[in-house]
Amino acid sequence: MNELQDSFKKVIEAQALFTTSILINIFDKRYLVNLSIDYTKNKNNIIFGKIDFLMGFPSVNEEDELVKILFNRASNAILITDKDHVIIKANEQFLKNSGYKPNEPIGKQANILKSGQYSPEFYKKLWHIVDKEKIWAGEILVKNKHGEIYAHDVKIQRIELSQNNHFYIAESKKLDYSTQILANNPLDLRLSQNCLLSKETFIEKMEEKFTSLSSEETLAVASIQYYPVTKSQ
Repeated sequence: MNELQDSFKKVIEAQALFTTSILINIFDKRYLVNLSIDYTKNKNNIIFGKIDFLMGFPSVNEEDELVKILFNRASNAILITDKDHVIIKANEQFLKNSGYKPNEPIGKQANILKSGQYSPEFYKKLWHIVDKEKIWAGEILVKNKHGEIYAHDVKIQRIELSQNNHFYIAESKKLDYSTQILANNPLDLRLSQNCLLSKETFIEKMEEKFTSLSSEETLAVASIQYYPVTKSQ
């Protein structure tokens, strides 16, 4: 409605023909229309206009429902916190990765995911970057509900809704290699205070170790996938 009022104001100010395409609400439906307004002044100060319906759009309620479905069906884990880092929303993939039940993490501080592998200074720098640049991305270690540590590739954004209010949205993908193999391995690989080794660096280190092996040493690499067993009733 505000957009429609603004269109009429422009017509009155310019005193000329004005055309635009806008979304209008009719009861619980929305439509994209082509609006033409002609400033024709007569004794009754009448403004003439025409609305051509172009196409229908989902209602506000249908759009909200669609956004909720997309949020929960996203392939990446999504976590939303308020400005104090209190969790207010988590999608199904986040629950799957972290082991929490629906609504269980809501109201808790996001630091429940801290792995214990990083210093307070690391997190201080991370959030300083997020608040200053509005985004931070990288690979870090996190802890699930059961205390198991895993790596994920995460992007954290600061979203401003008003001058005095903002939120944080973290979108992450669980990585497919074991952090325990990286942390406790025969290749002398160590996790730094700031990041996790990438796959490329891990492979490079293995190749270096392989070329330095003596004739009496053997290097074995295994890829292990865990499939939970469901007990039959």
